[in-house]
Amino acid sequence: QIALLAKTDITVVLEGETGTGKEVAARLIHESSKRKHSPFIKIDCSTIPANLIERELFGHEKGAFTGAVSAREGRFESADGGTLFIDEICNLSLEVQAKMLQAIQDLKITRVGGTASIPIDIRIVAASNKPLKSMIENGTFRTDLYYRLNQYTLTLPPLRERGDDITLLSEYFIDEASQKLNKSVNSISSEALKVLKGHKWPGNVRELRNTFFRAVLMCEKNEISAEHIELTDLSIGSSIQPKKKRHKWQKAEILDAISKSGGNITSAAASLSISRVMLYRIVKKFGINPDELRIV
Repeated sequence: QIALLAKTDITVVLEGETGTGKEVAARLIHESSKRKHSPFIKIDCSTIPANLIERELFGHEKGAFTGAVSAREGRFESADGGTLFIDEICNLSLEVQAKMLQAIQDLKITRVGGTASIPIDIRIVAASNKPLKSMIENGTFRTDLYYRLNQYTLTLPPLRERGDDITLLSEYFIDEASQKLNKSVNSISSEALKVLKGHKWPGNVRELRNTFFRAVLMCEKNEISAEHIELTDLSIGSSIQPKKKRHKWQKAEILDAISKSGGNITSAAASLSISRVMLYRIVKKFGINPDELRIV
């Protein structure tokens, strides 16, 4: 889909959860298009205060407000000839949405405090982590702007729906992390992959990348094993609580937990209310081989 979109100048809306790679997709559309030698300008509407977003988008003239000692171009002008990536467009106020609609329709902008119309030649790619249709229904997004933007919608699926991608992504992230951390890690065990594929990934690909950086950092060999995988559980109301630090584990209770879980370290760790990494350390200390207790 991206390859086809790149051949055109149509406006694209990218929808998907946080961390699914909307900016990566937007950059790929730009870098595969005829505009690739022109600017790719990004604005994240979720990080800029509401009272500043208009001048960031459209620029301002000298004296437009207190402190405006000189004129300044906005992101629309900066992207002239290239692509403007409007990230988290769902955060724009209805007032700014109206001005954006006019700019996209006319391919002209007027700076804050100015009167002159400035022509622009840009390609728009917008992104939202909330479905814009639902925002229209509750009155927080303009219908006319939606239809002007929505020449094509590309939905990026969450990682939990594409678990097999983890195998391919692991190769890329291990290589990236090894280079940046000056390590010689170059592979991952099948058991570690199984752990990763069993996770729900609320943070999607971004969370997966961070997980690999931690794993590579802690790995002292060439291969990442399950003991190096540290997953973050942000579930609200989780019943899993850490054991007291001074608890002295007995080999018998560790064997019992692993046996009851059929050799599944993740399940055994949950039953003991400790992290999987901690259980691997205890298993190593006692010389226990979980594979011998696994139910095939």
